[in-house]
Amino acid sequence: MRTYDDDAFKDTFEHQFTWLRGFMRNVVRFSDKAALLDPELGKSYTYCQLNAYSNKLARRMQKDGVGPNDTVLVFLHNSPEFAMSYIAAKKLGAIFIPASYKSSSKEIAGLININKPKVVIISYRALQSALSAIEFIKHKPKSSVLAGVFDEDIPIQGTKEKKYEKKSPDLEENTFADYIRFESPEEIKINHKSHIYDESIRLCTSGTTSLPKLVPINIVNEVLTAHDAIMHFGLNHKDITLNTNPWFHRGGLHALGPCPVLYCGGTLVVCRTFKPGSTLDYIENLGITYITGAPANLALITKIETKRKKKLSSLRGVLSLGSVLTKADYDNLSNNLCPNIYNNYGTTETFWNTILSPEDIKADASEIPAGYSCLDDEVLLVEMKEKGFSKPEALVPKDNITEGEIIIRSPAKSSGSYFQNTSMSRKKFHKGFFYTGDTGTWDEHGLITVKGRKDDMIIVSGENIYPEKVENALKQHPQIFDCAVTSVPDKLRGQALAAYLVPKDDNLTIEEVADFCSQSKDLNKHSRPHYFAFLKEIPLNSNGKKKRREIKAMALEDYNNNHFTKN
Repeated sequence: MRTYDDDAFKDTFEHQFTWLRGFMRNVVRFSDKAALLDPELGKSYTYCQLNAYSNKLARRMQKDGVGPNDTVLVFLHNSPEFAMSYIAAKKLGAIFIPASYKSSSKEIAGLININKPKVVIISYRALQSALSAIEFIKHKPKSSVLAGVFDEDIPIQGTKEKKYEKKSPDLEENTFADYIRFESPEEIKINHKSHIYDESIRLCTSGTTSLPKLVPINIVNEVLTAHDAIMHFGLNHKDITLNTNPWFHRGGLHALGPCPVLYCGGTLVVCRTFKPGSTLDYIENLGITYITGAPANLALITKIETKRKKKLSSLRGVLSLGSVLTKADYDNLSNNLCPNIYNNYGTTETFWNTILSPEDIKADASEIPAGYSCLDDEVLLVEMKEKGFSKPEALVPKDNITEGEIIIRSPAKSSGSYFQNTSMSRKKFHKGFFYTGDTGTWDEHGLITVKGRKDDMIIVSGENIYPEKVENALKQHPQIFDCAVTSVPDKLRGQALAAYLVPKDDNLTIEEVADFCSQSKDLNKHSRPHYFAFLKEIPLNSNGKKKRREIKAMALEDYNNNHFTKN
C-alpha cells in the first residue's frame, strides 16, 4: 500500500512517458528548426514539416486498417521516408519493423509471413527482390509502397505529378508520394491509450543461416534508450549527427540515430549509402558534431582524410560500434578525425551496454577496451560453458587475462525475449541476464575488453585463438589497411590460421608480413598465421561486421585450390 495517492503518477508515467510525446514537444519548441538534412538530394525537413508528412502517412495507413498492435514493415535505406514511417507508426500505436533493404526474396517473404504487416514500404532499389518474393508470400498486405522512385518530392499539398507505372500486376504498389498525396497534414486524432509496455519496434537480428530472430522493443525501452544516448554523449538540440550504419539496425536507429536525436531536438543527417568522401564533405559543410560507424567504415574515412585534409573542427566526437576497434584504427581516428573517440559494445537485444570515453583510453594500451558498464546496466564476465548457463555469480577473475562469457542485465533497454521464439528466449535469457556468446576479459575496475565469439574460436595445437586478437596484431603493420583471420585444416595442429590481407599499396609482400608476425609481441607461435592471401576488400555485412562464415568457406576453397601462400 502506498503512503500517498499514486493514481496521477501511474497514469502519467504508464501512458504518457513515450517517445512520441518527446518528439511532439520538439515540434512545438523547434518548429522551424531542421530535423532532417538530406544532402544527397539537397533537401531539408523542419520538425514541423517532418511531423506534417508523418501525419499524412499515418492518415493513409489508418485507411488501410493500421491501428494499435498492427505491424508496418519497411525495407528502406536511411531516408526521410524511413523517419516518417517510424513516427507515423507511433501515432497509430502500430509496431514498426525495419528490415534490411538487401534482404533476399525468401527473407522478404518470410518476414511478411511471420509479421503479417498491413502495410509494407520498400525501397525501389529492392523491387526485384520483392517481385521475386511474391510466389513465397502467404500473407497479403493491404498496401505495398515503393519509396525512392525517381527521388521524387513528397508533397504536403495534394498536387498530382507524374504517375509511376506498375511493374507487376501481382504487386499492388504505390509510390510513397502517391500513397500520401491527398491526405491532410493536420495532426491526426489518436484514439488509443498507449501503455509503456506496448511493443513499439520489432528489430531483426543479423541472421546468417535462416531468418533473423525478432527482438521486441517496448515504448519505455525506447524512451530510456534515447535517454541513455543523450546522457552518455551530452546530446542537445544544437547537435548535428550522422550515423553511417543502416537505421534498420539498432546501432543505426538508436546510437545517435533517429531515436535519440529527434527526441532531444537535434538534427539528423541522412546517409543513404556510405561514401567516405561525402561523409567528410558533410562534416565540413554541415557542421556535424558526432559521427557513428563501424571501424571498417571509419577507417575508410580516415584513409581519405589523410589526403584531403578537410576542416573538421565541428566534430565533438566519433563513436565506433559494431565490431572490435583495433589500436591501429583508434590511432588513425584520433590523429586524423577527432581526438574524442568513443568505443562501445552491445547487442540488438540490449542496445549498447559498455562505453569507453576518450579519457578512459590509456596511451600505452595495446588493445582498445569496450569500456565500463553503462550507468543503468550490469555487464559481467562468467565462466564459459559449452552448454547451458553459468550462474551470474560464477565470475571469472578480474585480472585482464582470464576469459569469460559476457552477460548483460539491461532492464531499461531490453524486453528480455524474442518474438514468437520461446525456445531461443530460454537459450539466451537467464535470471534477468542476456547471455551474449561473446568472450572477454576485465580488470579490477570492471573495464571490459571484448575478445571474440565463442563459436568463432579457433583451436590450434590445443590453444584457444580468437581471430580478433590476431587481426588486431596484424593491423599494427603500417601497410595493412584491413585483414580477416580464419582457419583451415592442418594435420599437425588440427587447425591452422589463414589471413586475408588488404594492403594500403602494392608494395606489401607476404614475406614481410610473415616476418612481422614472427617478431610481434602480441602473437605467439600458435597465434601466427601460416597461410596468407591478398584481397581487395574484406566481406562485411551491412553493419560493418566481418562475414565470418563466408570468409571461412572462402578460405577452405582457397586452401583446397592452393591459392594461399604458406609460410
